[in-house]
Amino acid sequence: MMAMLDYPYSTHFMGSMPAFPVKVLDMSLSSALILCRPTGIVYNSTGQLPCYDLCGLYVECADPTGCGLGFDSYAWDYQACTEIEMCYESNNVTGMFPPMTFSKQQREQFCSKRWGVVAEDPTSMLQPFELPFLDLTTASNIFSIGDLVPWANGGIRKSLSPSLIAINIPEGAHHLDLRCEFSNPADPESVIMAWKEESEISAQWVKAARKKSL
Repeated sequence: MMAMLDYPYSTHFMGSMPAFPVKVLDMSLSSALILCRPTGIVYNSTGQLPCYDLCGLYVECADPTGCGLGFDSYAWDYQACTEIEMCYESNNVTGMFPPMTFSKQQREQFCSKRWGVVAEDPTSMLQPFELPFLDLTTASNIFSIGDLVPWANGGIRKSLSPSLIAINIPEGAHHLDLRCEFSNPADPESVIMAWKEESEISAQWVKAARKKSL
């Protein structure tokens, strides 16, 4: 979570996180409390808790890795039920995490109880894209990704065509460029330039689409 939320300013939408939490982690790892302090960055960044119950602080949701806290967590939970299948399990044998099962059946039961919805099958989510009446020539996408994103190397780093454009953000954390609504003086120059490029490209596409419809 710290790597995903490695923003240049403190955030509070998935708990309270300091600015550049990964750097804070690096500093804490040099101390004797090698496990306690890094854990506290996520669960006790305010320093107000004498101790923290990891199980008590974990909110059950359709994403077994956790949905965070606050209203944003509800949106992600609902999306994990209706748009994204995240049936990850751990066994403490092939990984460092404690055993936790999370089957498709458990997901379906949870989503039905929490939201009153039928959990989507990932294969059914692709069906709309197979309909013959869709004109995919109208598709235009900007694939932006920051170098600080943990899964950056799995993203699209080079433009594929004039309408499938890649924007790399050297100092960008996970969807930092989408947080323009919460622009901050600490935002790096690379994300500011990405905002400008994304806005200009989008404006060109809208203008071209309007001209085509006339």
